[in-house]
Amino acid sequence: MVPALVLSLAATAGSILFLTKIAVATHSPTAPKSLSERAVLEELLLVRFRKTLLICSSLFALAIYFFIAPAAEHPWLIAGAWTLEYIGVLIAALLPAHGKTFYPHVAAAQCMGVGMLLLAFAFWANTTGIGAFIEMAFGLMMVLFALLTYFDTRRYIFHELTFIYLSHLTIVLAALLIL
Repeated sequence: MVPALVLSLAATAGSILFLTKIAVATHSPTAPKSLSERAVLEELLLVRFRKTLLICSSLFALAIYFFIAPAAEHPWLIAGAWTLEYIGVLIAALLPAHGKTFYPHVAAAQCMGVGMLLLAFAFWANTTGIGAFIEMAFGLMMVLFALLTYFDTRRYIFHELTFIYLSHLTIVLAALLIL
């Protein structure tokens, strides 16, 4: 449990710190943009964004592939959902949300988002009791915030970050419950 929890907490803390920093540094109430679109505004922000995605997702990958999934009742649900998310993260990190790579980036980001949702529900399927209830609640809140990114575009970044951070919390909780 300890290695998975440490890896998950480190990835969560790094993601929250650096992604929030990018969002705050580029805040514009009149021009709502995704985190990826904000990151391409400056070269330094893009480098930070890429490093954050690659490092944090790799820490999560270690926790999930080597500790959480092997200890789960249905490891393939977790490994499959995480793989979809991880591939989306890697592609989204490599392709900037700008110019000719904008649409491939968006497709990768959507893949990542679907993977995050599937992972939350995979954790729910692999837990019991109050832990399963909390994982389901997080998953349903993620669905709500995903929908809000489409229907409340003025607050897009808030909804996007909340969705991402809830996903991180599902992993931390799984590290506590499954192991």
